[in-house]
Amino acid sequence: MDIRKVQQLLDKYYEGTTSLEEEKFLHDYFSRDDIPSELMAERDMFIGLDQMGNTELTNMDDMLTEMIDESSAKGKQINLIRWATSIAASVVLIVGLGIVLLNQNNTSSDLATWEDTYSDPEQSYEAAQFVLQFVSSKYKEGVGELSKIPDLGTPQKSFNKALSTYQKGLDQLKILENINQ
Repeated sequence: MDIRKVQQLLDKYYEGTTSLEEEKFLHDYFSRDDIPSELMAERDMFIGLDQMGNTELTNMDDMLTEMIDESSAKGKQINLIRWATSIAASVVLIVGLGIVLLNQNNTSSDLATWEDTYSDPEQSYEAAQFVLQFVSSKYKEGVGELSKIPDLGTPQKSFNKALSTYQKGLDQLKILENINQ
């Protein structure tokens, strides 16, 4: 058969306009061994389609039931994993808290054995004074930066003034309304 005619039938096939006889002809044509090399890809496609058409779907209900059972089993496994993970995390938390509490009890007795950093009280006083002056200077710098912020109450004051003017106007309207009645 002429390759151009087969190409025309393939074009019709891809467009979905072939008749059943033309499709049967294409399936029969591509099941042969003497196919031109330009049409080998189409041959593979038709052979694959023929193989797919020969497989039967038996017991579709059984297949669907099996898939649903597998899905629900996976869900149960996930719930079991979550449950086990929650228990493991709780155990780790309780053990960790127990260790911390035991160490706290042990360290309270160790506090009595600690030694001072300075043996001379005068040196200790000077060091504390130096640290406090440093903290005080940093505090003053921070407060100085805050003084650059404008008064936040100013917008509120102007808003309250406008609101009171509006309220006076409403009061005057109520008086006029009472007079008209």
